[in-house]
Amino acid sequence: MEKLEIRMFQYYLSNMTTLSIAIIAIILIAAAVALATSKFVTMLTFPKVHPHEESRNYLKEVHHFDCNALESTHPHEDFSFVSPRGYTLRGIVMHPTTDKADASAPEKAIVIVHGYTGNYSSMYPYAKIMLDYGFHVVLYDHRAHGQSDRMDTKGKRVCCSMGYFESLDLKDLFDYIKTRFGKDCTWGLLGESMGGAVVMQTAHLIPELSFAIDDCGYSSMEEEARAVFKSMHLPSWPTMQIGSKIIERLFKWNLYAIDAKEAMKETSIPMLFCHGDADTFVPTRMVHEVYEAKKRGRTLCLYEGSAHAQSVIDYPDEYKRNIGLFLKGLGIL
Repeated sequence: MEKLEIRMFQYYLSNMTTLSIAIIAIILIAAAVALATSKFVTMLTFPKVHPHEESRNYLKEVHHFDCNALESTHPHEDFSFVSPRGYTLRGIVMHPTTDKADASAPEKAIVIVHGYTGNYSSMYPYAKIMLDYGFHVVLYDHRAHGQSDRMDTKGKRVCCSMGYFESLDLKDLFDYIKTRFGKDCTWGLLGESMGGAVVMQTAHLIPELSFAIDDCGYSSMEEEARAVFKSMHLPSWPTMQIGSKIIERLFKWNLYAIDAKEAMKETSIPMLFCHGDADTFVPTRMVHEVYEAKKRGRTLCLYEGSAHAQSVIDYPDEYKRNIGLFLKGLGIL
């Protein structure tokens, strides 16, 4: 009887040990998922953004591009725009020099849209190309980026929304800024990375547009998030799904609604797609997805060996020439 009791105790102890290990494992997995989800939500909504001075120094020191020189050679003025969503966006309008502008021709203007964690100064290499082609250039900082507001008029912190509210802002800002130019002005959009996704999602909402240019924009936020998880050798499930629910509840935007590929099906204006063929942050396959979704009025330029958002830096002359050919094909130049 005593031996039986000992065996039963040993059996009970063994089962308790197994159960304890299982409970500890479940707690550790839950904690890991909670931590990963928190980082995912924070990364999307409140990323560490680059100040203008940092971007300007980077362009000068690494790529030998002088932002001050560009501003000193082109007339410009600052502007601010109050979004209907209760915060102020700030930007700059730059004008072509007299020898670049044809006084007899209708005005040409383009809105240039920066990427995730960036600011409008980081887009000056694109601005120089368009200024050289005689365009007026409008640049601005997204919500919670650069010099734009991080708090709304109600005192609530403004978050990045990876293109969801940014697309609405672009449409509203365009309606505001177009009044500064003549009614016959030829308009375009150009966006890089998240800015490219914003441009692709917004283009079909702006009937005044004659063209749009996407540089390395993601085909959808869902696919971009999966790509980031894959690059870190981490599973996207269930972190992305839980994170999306938290974002929708707390910040009122939907990760799955950010879909440039679907928007391209609605876009009739001509599009130029640019992408580095060595891009791993927004994988190069995504430009083929949006290009195929567009069906008509599309041009694709790939840049050999260029990583994310580096094509205009790696191939400045070819990049400018390709934009020129695209615009000449449309009769704009």
